[in-house]
This record gives sequence, structure tokens and C-alpha cells, in this order.
Amino acid sequence: MRSANRAPMRIAAAATALLLLVSAAGCQTSRPPLGGSDPSETARQEARQTFAEAWLVKPVEASNEGGLPGLFAPLLVLETDSARGRPPNPPRVLWVEEQSLPIHQRPWPQLIYFWQSPGPRSREGAGRPATVWLAFRILLGTRGQPVLWELPGTEDQPSRLFVARHWEEAARQSFGPATPPRHFAAESDMPLSSPPRAVVVETFDDAPMPMGPIVHVSHQNRITALICRCSPVRVQRLSGQAWYELQPASASPRAAATGSASSPPHLRWLTPDELEARLRWLPEL
Repeated sequence: MRSANRAPMRIAAAATALLLLVSAAGCQTSRPPLGGSDPSETARQEARQTFAEAWLVKPVEASNEGGLPGLFAPLLVLETDSARGRPPNPPRVLWVEEQSLPIHQRPWPQLIYFWQSPGPRSREGAGRPATVWLAFRILLGTRGQPVLWELPGTEDQPSRLFVARHWEEAARQSFGPATPPRHFAAESDMPLSSPPRAVVVETFDDAPMPMGPIVHVSHQNRITALICRCSPVRVQRLSGQAWYELQPASASPRAAATGSASSPPHLRWLTPDELEARLRWLPEL
């Protein structure tokens, strides 16, 4: 993959806009308590949380992958563990896998970004921190713009979906407002399982131009929210910054160890059948 000529300008402009949007988030209430046993509502509450302090992590300009992977490379907002005096430990490399997913009788381009998140730094620096894999994926529509973002689920937690605002508005025009217990018109009428296999968390604002999301990562190494770079970042203060290198999945440690240039197999993505059944796939997407 070759560097995109406009990528450095796009990233710099987006990062500048992000810094300006921090002031808009500063007046929000930080960390509303999560409660209740409903995993759907818990996921939505978590996504609305605001970090008190965080670092901004951007792709290194010289290493930007060309094409779609570089175009949609994310900005990471890593929460600082202020209570323990621990700054974030940002990843040095993000890997990206580019594929297509067959849904609703046609292929949908998808991008999976994944990385190893080192554990928090200790004040003494003793011991090697444990690492976890973090990831998200983007599905692109017929016009090449993102329509869906997914955070993979776990054994006991549902996958979390973020639907493009233009999809939600089109679904509302075609089918009317969401009917309880659903929260979004883009959700299908299929019976909801308990516990749910997937949760539609929020609508994702449509960007004025193609760009990657802002990924909020808590100090517990959990992605809490994905938002557009055109939206106010959910942090009260940015206290530091770092850079990561974007590489193809073929360069990941998994590829070196197993020969498979794909994201880690334990990540529980929704299958094409599950996505097709869970959402209303409109022709204009």
C-alpha cells in the first residue's frame, strides 16, 4: 500500500478540530454511574461517559497506509488513570485487515483495525504489563462511505453496533420511528434474545468527508465509544499525545506466528446472517 498524498493534511486538520472540540466536552458530566442488569442499557450508558483526562494517539504521517485503510485510520483517545497517577501506555502499531462481507445479496467492503493494548504503567516500572487485543470494524456502503461500526462481543457481553445517521434517518422515513424495546429505526423487528447477541448503541454522525473515527479507550483497556471526528470528543482535558504506525494485517505478530494475515480469532464478530437479521439493510445504503 502506498501513502495517500492528502492523508497528512487530513489527519492534521482532524486532530486540530479534535482539540477545538475538547472545550465543548468540558462542560459535560464525567463518568455517570453504570447500573442495572440490562446489558443493552449498560452499553449505551458506557458510550455516553466522558473521560476526565486522556491522551490523543494519531497515526504517524510517514507510515499512513494508502487507499481505504489509511483514509479511515482512527484517532485514539486513551483515558488516564488519574486515581493511580498512571498515564496511558499507547500502542505503537495498529494493524488493518481489508476484506468484504456478503450481506443482503451483495459484498460490503469492511476494514478491521486491531492492536495490542499494553497494561497500565506502574509507578515503579516493575514487571511486564499484560496485553489485550482491541479491535473494531467498519462496513462501507455503495457510495464508499461508512454505514456501520462494530465492536466485537465476548462470551458474556454483546457486540456493540454504531449505525450511520443517514441510515437511521432513511430507516425512519421508510419504517417510522423505532418501536419499543428497540431504540433505533434501523433495527429490524426480529425477536430480541436475552441476553442480546448485539446492541445498537448510538447513531454515528455523518462526516463531511471520508475520515476515521475517534476511538475512546478506558484505562481498563476497553473501548467505550466510537464517534465521528466531527463530533465533540468525550474527554474534558487532553494532557498528552503519541503516535502509532499503521501496518497491514500481514505484518502482525499473529501473521508471523501462524501465517494467517487476519485479526485474532477470539474476536467475536457478528456473522453476515446475524447482521442481516439484526438490521434493516436499505437499497440506498
